[in-house]
Amino acid sequence: MLNLFEPLEGYIGMNTHEYHNEFTGENWFAFKLTDDNQYEFLGNEGYFERSAIHDHKQMFGDWWFDEERKHVQECKDDYQKAQELFAKTNKLANIHSSDDEEIVQNDWLDEMGGDLSEQGGNWASPTYTPKAIDLKWQQDKLNITCQGKPLYFIAGVPAYHYGCSGADWIVLLYEPIDKIVVFTFDWS
Repeated sequence: MLNLFEPLEGYIGMNTHEYHNEFTGENWFAFKLTDDNQYEFLGNEGYFERSAIHDHKQMFGDWWFDEERKHVQECKDDYQKAQELFAKTNKLANIHSSDDEEIVQNDWLDEMGGDLSEQGGNWASPTYTPKAIDLKWQQDKLNITCQGKPLYFIAGVPAYHYGCSGADWIVLLYEPIDKIVVFTFDWS
């Protein structure tokens, strides 16, 4: 599962259309699973706004650049707190629990395999999907393909289970023939 630091406003890839390709679009990106089970990103580095290849001040302006930097630092700090809490409690827990509250274990995954329950989220808009991905409704079920081959739902979980901000629902899909791993996100 991947939980990205979300942009301060909008979707990942929303401001970097010139770097999109057939495997990346607004709110969608893909990897190839290598023979040694590593992710190989199928997009361009410029897809990510925070890539070093961008002139961030020109892209966003001084005020927005400073706000974005603060936001990312807060995300990093929250992630660090989540790691520390896990090391202390051996639980995937809410970092915002106070010391006197019982620490409740979050689920590592909310759903695993089977049919996607979150079929009507904002991630399911064909407007944003990369060219290699196709979404079709058939008999009240969303069928998703990558280059014509079925993508299977592997897992879904809210980002906040991992102690930081992020998507309300991280969706992980997989196409086993070409070993393509696809991520998309629901934002409420």
